[in-house]
Amino acid sequence: MMQAQKQKKFCMKCGYQLVGPPIPKRCPECGYPVVHQNKWREGELHLAGPIIVWPIVRRCVFAAFLLALSLLLFILFSYDVMQKIRLVRFSTTTWSLIPFFIVAPIATYLWQIAINGPGSDLWGLHRQSRVRKWILPCGILFWPVCFFFVVNLNTTSQPASPNVVHQKIDPGAWDVLTTCLLIPALMGWSIVLLHLSNISLYLRSDLMQKIYVYFYWSIALLSLLVLYVCYESESLVVFQQFIWICALLTMLVSVLFAVSLAWDLMNCLTHSYESLAREERLAKQNSERYSTPK
Repeated sequence: MMQAQKQKKFCMKCGYQLVGPPIPKRCPECGYPVVHQNKWREGELHLAGPIIVWPIVRRCVFAAFLLALSLLLFILFSYDVMQKIRLVRFSTTTWSLIPFFIVAPIATYLWQIAINGPGSDLWGLHRQSRVRKWILPCGILFWPVCFFFVVNLNTTSQPASPNVVHQKIDPGAWDVLTTCLLIPALMGWSIVLLHLSNISLYLRSDLMQKIYVYFYWSIALLSLLVLYVCYESESLVVFQQFIWICALLTMLVSVLFAVSLAWDLMNCLTHSYESLAREERLAKQNSERYSTPK
C-alpha cells in the first residue's frame, strides 16, 4: 500500500493524478510529458528556495542576453548601420556572424556551469543531461571558426600584388577551411540546443523540443537536396552557402531557445520567492498563535 502511495504523482499542468507503477510518459488527460517528473520542474524546483534557483537563473539569463546582443549586432552589421552613422569606414556586412562566433563559447560555458549551482547534488541538477560534458567543447569550436573567418576576410580584402612573394596560401583556401570547421561547430551547437530543449521539459512545456526536432529534420532533408545539386553541378559553392545559411538559422533558433528558457527560469525564481515568503508568513503566524498566552 505504501509502495503504491509513493508512485502517485500529479500532472504539473492539469493536476490529473498519475497512478503507477509504471508512471505514464504523458498525462492521459492533457498529453503533457511527465517522463521527466522530478525535482527539476517549475512546480517543484521553486520549492528549493532562491539560494538554489538564483545561481541557475543568473547564468542562463546572462547567456540569453549575450545571444540576444549578438543578434542585435548581426542586424546592425548586416544593414551597415555602423557605416551609415560613420562609426566605421568600411562595410560591416561580411562581419555579421562574428558576434555569434565570439558569444557562443561564452554562452555554452554559462549554460554548463548553470547546472552546477549550490545544492545541485541534492536536487539532481548535475544529472540533467548525458551530453552536458560535451557542451563546452562544442562551443569552443566556434573560436577557431571565428579566427579563420577573420583571416579569410583579411586575405580577400587585400588586393593581390605581384610583389608579395611570401603569400603561400591561396585566399580561397581560407574560405574552404572556415567552412569545414563550421560544420562540426554547428553539429556541436546542435548538442547545446538539445540540452536546452531537454531542460525546457523540466520547466513548462515541450515547445522547444518540438522546434528542435522539426528544425533539424528540415535541415537534414534540405542538406540531401543540396548535396544532390552539388553532385550534379560538380561544385561545392552551393554547399558552402548552405552551411552559412544554416549558421544564420541556428543563431536565430538559439536566441529563441535562450530567451524562452530565461523567461521560464525567471518565473521559477519568482515562484521560489513567493513560496519562501509564504513559508515565512505561515511560520510567523504559527509562532504568534502558539506563543500567545491564553
